[in-house]
Amino acid sequence: AKYLIDDNEQAIVKGLGLTVNDLKFIVSVLSASFVHSASLLWLILLVAKKLSLRVNIIITVVLNILIIFVLSPINIINVLSYFGAGARMAAYFSTAYQNSDWRHYGGALIQITFTALFLLGMGSYILRRKHKFENIQAINLFVKMNVAILCIYGLVLRYTSEVYRLQEGMVILSLIFITNTFGKKNFNRRTISYTNAYVFTLVLIFMSGITYLVIGKELIPSVVKPILEQNNLLNAILG
Repeated sequence: AKYLIDDNEQAIVKGLGLTVNDLKFIVSVLSASFVHSASLLWLILLVAKKLSLRVNIIITVVLNILIIFVLSPINIINVLSYFGAGARMAAYFSTAYQNSDWRHYGGALIQITFTALFLLGMGSYILRRKHKFENIQAINLFVKMNVAILCIYGLVLRYTSEVYRLQEGMVILSLIFITNTFGKKNFNRRTISYTNAYVFTLVLIFMSGITYLVIGKELIPSVVKPILEQNNLLNAILG
């Protein structure tokens, strides 16, 4: 993320406008792809950084159309085979997976849509009141990246729900972008502006919702509760 955000260097690949940090970002993503092939999709964030918001919206729509109606599983598997992920992706394209309840449960689409609406709504609110916030250039980048990452819609609809995790990774970065817009003069121990308080409160509510879903609804019943109920040592101590 540091290489993606830092934009204080001159381009060394002038035709593409790539800086040293851009190249470091590309190398980092390619390295991560050898661990998990889905990491390749992070390259779309560099495209988002270099293009306008309108172009990003167009590219995202076109990519989703291509993924849903044009790209075939065989072509995708062949490409990912170069990164050692062909067999894993073939499992996602199998009939058993495509017909499974997990594939069709729709929770990923709901999560992606709600998260996108919240983050883009926050970005739009800040941009409309930019005179009350700082680091507005970073918010422009934040909005473009959250639009670009929506290319996962097509992948979720056509192939696998697993890629919703890419947007999850964006959430932490997005919240850093948002909180960095709070100006010191409008956000301190004694006074806080209405706009800063509004954004801060919505971020707290959003984080509370994530905490409930991840910890309260998933982690506690599936991990914590079984550990406590089926713990021989704890049962022996408690008699």
